[in-house]
Amino acid sequence: MATKKKPVDWALAPAPESTDHFTLKEQYELFINGKWQKPKSGKYFDTINPANEQASDNIGTLRSFERPNPSPVFARTTLLVITVLIFSSVVFGQAGRYEVAAQIGPGMGWLRGNKFIDGTDPLLGLSAAVNLRYAVSNYFGVRAGLSYQRKGMSDVVTFTDVNGNVIREGHMQNSLEYLVIPVMAQTSFGNKVRLLAGFGPYAGLLLRSRQSMGDEVVFPTIENTDDLQQWDIGLSASLAGALPLSEAFALQAEVRYDKGLSNISALPVIDGGSIRTNAVSLLVGCSYRFGSVL
Repeated sequence: MATKKKPVDWALAPAPESTDHFTLKEQYELFINGKWQKPKSGKYFDTINPANEQASDNIGTLRSFERPNPSPVFARTTLLVITVLIFSSVVFGQAGRYEVAAQIGPGMGWLRGNKFIDGTDPLLGLSAAVNLRYAVSNYFGVRAGLSYQRKGMSDVVTFTDVNGNVIREGHMQNSLEYLVIPVMAQTSFGNKVRLLAGFGPYAGLLLRSRQSMGDEVVFPTIENTDDLQQWDIGLSASLAGALPLSEAFALQAEVRYDKGLSNISALPVIDGGSIRTNAVSLLVGCSYRFGSVL
C-alpha cells in the first residue's frame, strides 16, 4: 500500500541576524580624512537591511569638496595664448604666411596607469579646435592652438549584495573635460593638395571631471574634479591633409593623438600606480591663409 508523502515546507527560516547588541544612528555622514563630514550635496540615501528589506539608516551621498572656479584660470590662459599669437603676427608678419583654422569632430579618450583602469573601455565625445600656423618656409611651420577634448573611461560594473549575489549591472563613466593647448612643429608636402605632419608638447587644463554609475537614484553623478591635478602635460602628434578651395581658403581633415605623460591623480593610487590620459581626435574644418607670400 502506497504511503502519502508529507508535503515539504519551503518557508524560509527567520534570519539569525540580531540588532539588539548595537545601536544604529538615524543618519550617517561621510568618513573622510579621518573624520565624519557632511556631504557636499546635502543628500542621503537609504541602506537596506537584508533580513527584513527595510531601510535601516541613511548615508550621505559622496561628492567632491568645493574647488576654486576655473574660469579665471581659463581666461588668463586664453589671454596669454592670444597675446603670444598677436605678438608673433607683429614680429613675423613680413616674413611668412599665416593660416588660421577651425575644426570639429569626434574624439575618443581613455585612461591608463593602474590595474583598475588599464582594461577599461574608451570614452567617446566631441573635440573642437582653433589653430594658428606660421609658415617659416614652404615645407616647415609652427602651429599653436586651443582645443576642447573629452577624455576618460567607461566600464561595466556589477552590483552585489552582502552575500555576493549579483543584483544587477551598471555602466560606469568617468568623464574629464579639458582645454588643451598644443604647440607643434609641422612639415608640409605638396603644392595644391598639402600633407602636414606635426609633433610637439601640449598642456591640458582640467575644466571638470564627473563620475556616474548609471543609476541617478542610488548613485547620483558626482563631481570629482578635486581628486585630479589641474594640469595634464603630454605630447601631441598629428597627420593632416588640406584641399584648397581658393587662394586663401582650404578644407582640412586631421587625425591627432595626444599621450599624457604626467600623473593626473591628486590622490595616492593603488600599488603605486598612476592615472594618465590618452586621446585620439578626428577633426575636419576650414582654414584661411593670410599674410605676405613666401
